[in-house]
Amino acid sequence: MTLVHRRVARAMRAGGPEVIEIAVEDLPPLGEGEALVRVEAVGLNHAETLIRSGNYVVKVPFPFPMGGEGSGTVLEGGSGVALQPGARVCWAGILGSCATHVIAPAAMLIPLPDSLSFEKGASLPVAGLTAGGLARVWPLESGSTALVWAAAGAVGRMLVALLANRGVNVIGVASGPRLEGVRAAGAAHVIDRSAEDVAEAARARTEGRLCAAVFDPIGAATYRTSLRLLAPRGCLISYGELSGPLPAIDSRDLFDGSLFVTRYNGTRWLEGLPDLVKLVSDALALAVEQPAVISDVAGAFPLDRVVDAYRALESGPQGKVLVMPNAKSR
Repeated sequence: MTLVHRRVARAMRAGGPEVIEIAVEDLPPLGEGEALVRVEAVGLNHAETLIRSGNYVVKVPFPFPMGGEGSGTVLEGGSGVALQPGARVCWAGILGSCATHVIAPAAMLIPLPDSLSFEKGASLPVAGLTAGGLARVWPLESGSTALVWAAAGAVGRMLVALLANRGVNVIGVASGPRLEGVRAAGAAHVIDRSAEDVAEAARARTEGRLCAAVFDPIGAATYRTSLRLLAPRGCLISYGELSGPLPAIDSRDLFDGSLFVTRYNGTRWLEGLPDLVKLVSDALALAVEQPAVISDVAGAFPLDRVVDAYRALESGPQGKVLVMPNAKSR
């Protein structure tokens, strides 16, 4: 291996995007089953901002290497690695991906179809992994109804498609022109949250029957509305805190409909590495067949502007925010 250094974004302490710095790190020799990858694109995710804040349920030591999702080109494989130099791959769950290069277990690198760009390859793995796990949480039969908040986002579009493809009537909540992408992903109904009262609109769309499940990444701001959207014995699946953590749950709020609330932890809905690879591979295949599941790209930044990239992520972008680590700054 001739390459000996990489540049990587690291959060030096808990805080906002301003705590992120670019460091130069030595690359260790490749171990058995490892591959060296030139990172072409990195997908940023809200979980990283929550972890970096220091106030999330997941705690990490600092400095914390940023990024966990990306796509790139294999440069070299260690012993026992079948991937050839030049192979196009993508991944989820590889810490420190916001870097010019990564050394990764080859078993975690999923082949990227030729028809998908590196930008798309960095937008799909976490969405496919998260949506695939979420779709397992509650037993939704064909003909049942589920509501998906933030349905125009990367996870939202994928979740809409996965549920719709199994016969679930999906109500997608988004705003403005992004509603068309939600329809294209397979939603039976859409609600423009910027123009409609979501609870009233959902009641109208379901003729008063409401929903067997609600998938909510927003958290505090939508919690009580999500409960109002549930039919008797329905379940609220909370999987994010975009507006802050859920309030303390009062069991009396659940009594009338005998409702369920669960906090999604993706690690509890995976059966090891092969399952992770399968979910991501299935998402890539779905994206080839059904391009509407792929999120729009709201912005792409060189590594030197990684602070700006995370600020963009936290500003409520209308699509995926990417970092292109080997692109030149302008």
